[in-house]
Order: sequence, then C-alpha cells, then structure tokens
Amino acid sequence: MAIDPVTLAVVRGSLEQVADEMDLQLIHAAISPIISETNDCANGIFHPMTGETIAQGRYGLPVFLAYMQFTVQKVI
Repeated sequence: MAIDPVTLAVVRGSLEQVADEMDLQLIHAAISPIISETNDCANGIFHPMTGETIAQGRYGLPVFLAYMQFTVQKVI
C-alpha cells in the first residue's frame, strides 16, 4: 500500500506532536526536580507488535529511548 508524501508528513508530524506533549506533561507534573528541572526523562510511541520506536519526544533525553525500545520488545 502506497502512502502519498503529504499524508505521511501529516501523520508523522502528528505522532511527533503527541510524543512532545507527553514529554511536556511529564515534565510539568513531575514532583522530582531531576525530571522537572533537568528534563531527565524520555517518552516515545512504540509499535504494539514489534516494539519499534514510531515517534519520540524532543524534550527528554534521547539516550533513554535507545534502551527503551529493547525494553518494550522484551516486555512484548
């Protein structure tokens, strides 16, 4: 199934925006200053069957997402 480039860009942007909002909500709601002041966290959207990263937030630390994908895959 082919997806046109415009639809792909819209869906990609939407998923990235959702991941960014997850990051911001976690940072604003965090009680720990480690998360709220230094953004020492990460959020992502993962494929439910394979555990591969679909989108990740831009406000957290991306190094966590490298390991998070493998953790999600092991849990699945």
